[in-house]
Amino acid sequence: MNKKVENPTSSPELKGEVSGAFFVGLVESFRTVRLLASEPLEIGGVCIDDMDPEKWYPHQLFYDLVQYIDQELSPSPSIYFMAGVHFMRNWYEHGPGKKMVHCSRDWLLANKNSEGYDSVVRGGTRDEIGSAVLREYDEEKGFAIYDDICVFNPDYLEGVFWGGCALFDDLDYYHVTCEPGPPAPHPLLIHHIVNVDFRIRAEPDTAAKVDDLLKMHIARKPIASDATTFDSLLWRYRHLSNKYELETSYNRDLMKLLINTLEDSMQLRKAAEAANQAKSTFLANMSHELRTPLNAVLGFSELMSVDHKLNDQHKSNLNVINRSGHHLLQLINDVLDMSKIEAGKTQLEVKDIDLGALIRDVTDMVRVRAEQKGLQLQLDQTSDFPRFVRGDGPKIRQILINLLSNSVKFTDQGGVTLRLEASNVDSDKITLHGEVQDTGRGIEPEDIERIFRPFEQLAS
Repeated sequence: MNKKVENPTSSPELKGEVSGAFFVGLVESFRTVRLLASEPLEIGGVCIDDMDPEKWYPHQLFYDLVQYIDQELSPSPSIYFMAGVHFMRNWYEHGPGKKMVHCSRDWLLANKNSEGYDSVVRGGTRDEIGSAVLREYDEEKGFAIYDDICVFNPDYLEGVFWGGCALFDDLDYYHVTCEPGPPAPHPLLIHHIVNVDFRIRAEPDTAAKVDDLLKMHIARKPIASDATTFDSLLWRYRHLSNKYELETSYNRDLMKLLINTLEDSMQLRKAAEAANQAKSTFLANMSHELRTPLNAVLGFSELMSVDHKLNDQHKSNLNVINRSGHHLLQLINDVLDMSKIEAGKTQLEVKDIDLGALIRDVTDMVRVRAEQKGLQLQLDQTSDFPRFVRGDGPKIRQILINLLSNSVKFTDQGGVTLRLEASNVDSDKITLHGEVQDTGRGIEPEDIERIFRPFEQLAS
């Protein structure tokens, strides 16, 4: 797709540049939550998947990408939130995160003076490109408040801050809320007040102590705990309750999205089936319209063939016309089987066939065109090649006509030879081999694969 989101207002474009890792992280976060397809994504003529994470790209293009996601995909709040969580994981694993933060305290203080934001957005003042500044921080009371001015919506931004707290297992509790702030200096930016409530684990081994308490509870043993461990257990319970609600909401919305997608697919399938039915009706009507004049041609050619005044050459020409007409009639019948071919339900009609007569009819038909071009058409057939076999005569006929006609079409001088031989002639199932050789210019190497594609033709 090639999507360029137009600025709905006359607002000036955003200044500055955004890290390629920021673009890639944003796209991958929505692919992780199954909202964005894995195929290459183009925004404003730029392929996001081809971006170099180490390079920098226009800030306005990043805004266009965010607008595309918001307007075209319309994520629910829970999907926006979970995408923000995955964005932070990408920032930490593939961006500058591992160099900047090594524990949750580092993350909470990473934007003490917009250092974290400035690591991925540059090239202008804070009023022009945005910022993320820690306004208040109290570790004892367990809260941090940020002024965040960016292009993200509040649900996604909550997920970003929540995902940052989830990077390390050293918090007993964390919860994020995002409130609207005063108008941002730039009309395309949004001012958010981000509140993070948290509880830093008092002791590194508290988690092990809590696990021991759980084991004692499972074993129905008396539980004895110090105040610190018990307090940590309560905070962890609150956190897990909140996490459960977030994940439940996300899974519910994801299921709704899946159901809607399936319903849309069913509607598309019904539309495709209706279109196929219309096509079949059209082909049936067209075949009737074609059969009427063709039957007249065949009828008159058969009447003329019994005229005793015709010389042998004229009778031979009439026979060619008659055989070609019958072949065309068979092709019209095959058109009606197109739906079966598309559905993979085409079947072989095995009958007793006079293979010798079939080959003679085909070569007589193609010889007319070959002689018009001054070419020789030769038949090289082994003595043990059978005349009467059981098989699908119309399909064998079509294969031979296609091969010989193409050889004549692409040969300007010389000739075309049809070689036929048989193997396992003494067994119940004989294997027939056919080969067409010509003195034409051959097939270009780059066209070898093309000729096996459905309805593909090479230039004559």
